[in-house]
Amino acid sequence: MPGNQVRIVTGPYVALVGHVFDISAGGVRFYCESDLGNNEFIELEIVLPSGKIKLDCRVVHTERDPQHRARLLYGVEFLNLVAPARAELEEYIANIKAAQEPEGENK
Repeated sequence: MPGNQVRIVTGPYVALVGHVFDISAGGVRFYCESDLGNNEFIELEIVLPSGKIKLDCRVVHTERDPQHRARLLYGVEFLNLVAPARAELEEYIANIKAAQEPEGENK
């Protein structure tokens, strides 16, 4: 799975692929062409440079992409996030932010 993709597990035999739009230590927004229900519990598998992490999540927001009507944008919150996984996510997010800063910009 490329780094901007997420694997979505919604049942024992159902796995979907979505594309990450935004990520934080509390949750992630991703695009997917399959229907997920609000308050649905899912498992996400996200590929980070340090490896894959699996996260239990709950769908908290759904909206249709106005430019691609077949695509849905989901917002999910992470549930029961253990300290090591949180640390991996926070390091990944910090690296993304650092890479996006213009060169020479001081904090």
